Amino acid sequence: MKTITFSPLHPMANTSSKAERPAEKQDATSPAHPVERVSYGNVSASIFVREHRLPNSKSIVKYSVSLQRSYLDRQGERQWTNTLDEDDLLAGAEALTDAFKVIWRKRRHS
Repeated sequence: MKTITFSPLHPMANTSSKAERPAEKQDATSPAHPVERVSYGNVSASIFVREHRLPNSKSIVKYSVSLQRSYLDRQGERQWTNTLDEDDLLAGAEALTDAFKVIWRKRRHS
């Protein structure tokens, strides 16, 4: 998995595998791991890919994006939420825009 991390002070990508990651919460339709993650500070957009079978037995690739914000709880433990504070809205919009661009590139090269 490739992680792209942006700092609010320096917009250059950091593709380090040590970048902070949101919790890997899953539901019945989510794949196990994101294929890429875009982060701006404590806000990240995780991109998931799955194969979807059509009624005619053909399959197509579907992408989905999970937007999360990390924070420290009262005990100083890292937690994640899908709720953004007002100060996180621009970072969330940028992360979603970049996630769209990642998916667009993947679609064009597949």
